[in-house]
Amino acid sequence: MQHDSVIPWLRKARQLALWVSIRGLLVVCGLLLATGVLEVVLRVHNPFETRVIGEKIVLLANRTYEYKNDLSEKLDEKIIHTKNSLGFRGDEPPDDFNPALTVVTVGGSTTESIYISDGKTWSDTLSLRLTESFRDTWLNNAGLDGHSTYGHLVLMTDHVRILQPDIAIFLVGLNDLSRNDPANADLESLKSGISLGSAKAFVKSLSPYSEAVSLALNAYRAMQARSQGLNHTSVDLQKVEIVPLEQTGWQEIEILHRERFLPGFERRLAELVQISRSNGIEPVFVTQPALFGNGIDELSGVDLRTVPVSGVSGQRAWDVLELYNQVTMKVGERNQALVIDLASKLEKNARYYYDYIHFTNDGSAMVGELIWEELCPFLAVNFPFHLKRPCES
Repeated sequence: MQHDSVIPWLRKARQLALWVSIRGLLVVCGLLLATGVLEVVLRVHNPFETRVIGEKIVLLANRTYEYKNDLSEKLDEKIIHTKNSLGFRGDEPPDDFNPALTVVTVGGSTTESIYISDGKTWSDTLSLRLTESFRDTWLNNAGLDGHSTYGHLVLMTDHVRILQPDIAIFLVGLNDLSRNDPANADLESLKSGISLGSAKAFVKSLSPYSEAVSLALNAYRAMQARSQGLNHTSVDLQKVEIVPLEQTGWQEIEILHRERFLPGFERRLAELVQISRSNGIEPVFVTQPALFGNGIDELSGVDLRTVPVSGVSGQRAWDVLELYNQVTMKVGERNQALVIDLASKLEKNARYYYDYIHFTNDGSAMVGELIWEELCPFLAVNFPFHLKRPCES
């Protein structure tokens, strides 16, 4: 009797397992079908412009973007942002490129300056100054929002190296904060095809073949940037909630960055020097400034050490960023490359920033002037044939 009573329960358990399996299979099939439909739709028309596919950078050429500014009163009401035939911001390259004095600026969002109108980025100020003091000149802005030195290496390899400008100016550090190097095995497999080395490598290696996967990967990157406070926003210092200065924990944080993240950053900077000079391009590095840190904002009177930045005080966030700026200075000195310490030169003033890191119109103009103060004498020594008037002291 006992045996007979167990059999119905076994049958029910099998039926339940079969039902769960069928439902699971249907869900998987539904997801695959939805993904397939999305893939077809995106291949026909993808309204989301993708600038990174796998380990390749796609430059969007001959585009004009218009933005209605609802971000900050420190920016133009209507913002016009144009890409030329190279996918950069600035004038078309001259027909007679090699004899000209040519410069490309490379960086992330603080270089590309998405929400600064054409003619008003710090690269534009630099370009204007260049034409005033030197003859036969050309400067373009190759900055790409969100890109770290790893992205700069790809950009240099796939695009700038081929162009061969005389000078490449790298504003670096911000997007390298807490950034791990990809594993060498993952990188090799990404170059060769589909990678099964890790889940992250698999998704990256699949993205060149799938519009849907590429879209999802770029959305994830945008979410990561937002979580780290690297997205574009607007900050009113008079309304921020003041946070206390941390009294402990710095030693552990410093050790973490020095052991885990800074060595990779230093290697990538050295690689930027190597790939630049091996292609006849002289690298110039610029350290990353920020509104937070040691200082009192002139406009609001707020102590910038106590503003909240990604869950820590402004002072702690600045201490971390300065670790990366120090590495930039060290690599420049070791390789006898010009380093412009913009981080110490640019005043911590809300007039120059619409959030903690991105420049306003006034900030962009000031950044261009500060970089020019040190760049001009360097160019005068190294490109005397182009000099038409002495650099102003």
